[in-house]
Amino acid sequence: MFVIGAIISIIGPMLGIASPASNLAFTILGQILGYFAYKTKPAAGVLAGLIVPFAMQLACNYYFQERSGFYRIELAIPLFLAFIPAAIIFLLVSKLVYGKPKQENSIQRL
Repeated sequence: MFVIGAIISIIGPMLGIASPASNLAFTILGQILGYFAYKTKPAAGVLAGLIVPFAMQLACNYYFQERSGFYRIELAIPLFLAFIPAAIIFLLVSKLVYGKPKQENSIQRL
């Protein structure tokens, strides 16, 4: 699922699509993939799927702002930059929301 999410988030910048409707479509698709990829932690997957398309758009705009041309393989750099905040949010939410509950100490009888 990680590969499918990466491909979906890279479609817009690779094809030069920057409309708000495409960002919304990629975001919804990313949230659906995040939900199905991490069924044991759906909230974390949905949040990560929400962040990746927006972060990918921002990373591509920042990385390619002063350039007139680029190689397609260079899209891996903004892709990596986009997945860093998504991975951090995923790990934080999965630890905070889905962390193991504390075991209460039972009183032992003497």
